[in-house]
Amino acid sequence: MNAHLAIVGRRSSHPIQGAGGAPVDLTDTALPASIYGAEARRLFRALADALREMRVRQAQMPAQSPLRLGLVATAPNGTAMDVHTASTNLRTLDLDAPDDRKTVLRELRTLEREFLEGG
Repeated sequence: MNAHLAIVGRRSSHPIQGAGGAPVDLTDTALPASIYGAEARRLFRALADALREMRVRQAQMPAQSPLRLGLVATAPNGTAMDVHTASTNLRTLDLDAPDDRKTVLRELRTLEREFLEGG
């Protein structure tokens, strides 16, 4: 099973891309321990890039249309898909602000835990 991180909108999503442009897959990637450090900087840069792409894609959508963190789980053969989304609207956050980064990391951990518990 794959579990890719994505920014999820009302009608579409965009993967959060890691090294080499591959989607960040939580089945083989560990989340950073804190909002500081090289791993966290790379993760938040990738989140900002994906969020920017979704804002461009959804330029015709109302500004209040939420963009959320998502975990897109698919079977290895791609025949099944399940999407888990976090509650916070990323449009309301500043990914450079420490408190907002803590919120994002907390929500990522919650998504990961829900996925691992099968919920």
